[in-house]
Amino acid sequence: EKDIPYRILGGQSFFEKREVKDVLAYLSLFLNPSDDVSLLRLINQPPRGIGNMTISTATEFSIQKNCSIFEVLRNKEYLGTLSARALSAVRAFRDQVESYADAVGSQSLNYAAMTSGLLDEIGFMDYVRRQCRTSEEAMAREQTVNDLLESMKLHRERSSASGVLRDFMDSVALRQEKED
Repeated sequence: EKDIPYRILGGQSFFEKREVKDVLAYLSLFLNPSDDVSLLRLINQPPRGIGNMTISTATEFSIQKNCSIFEVLRNKEYLGTLSARALSAVRAFRDQVESYADAVGSQSLNYAAMTSGLLDEIGFMDYVRRQCRTSEEAMAREQTVNDLLESMKLHRERSSASGVLRDFMDSVALRQEKED
């Protein structure tokens, strides 16, 4: 953050941690709902009742129609092929993404608070804890998410006039490049 040169020896890069990738995928998807890579990464993380078959048919449909998977999740023809349960889960996910996508364009958005609220809303930390084998691993992964949220707060406080989510994501991309 203070442009002090460093080198990571062994260990995993902060940005390579699964929980960080997942949170950043959500933010990336909110900035660009056509980001199929992010969408596929998190459509069922945490699980929300969208099965592999639903995801597979959405992907195939997007290839046939030459559009993003998110556009497929809004397509009446595709939605008509789903069971009532899958349809409900897809609509809930789609509506959530659209709601956050509308919010991220605001200059006044506190994106750290928004992200924290999202993680609470979807039960992300409970999901992360369930994936861990030990309580130490769970605490470490939870701390990683908290560190990411704290870096978002600091970035927003230090940013010049804009302080928008896009600026934060750009700075993350630059930091990831430096680590590679």
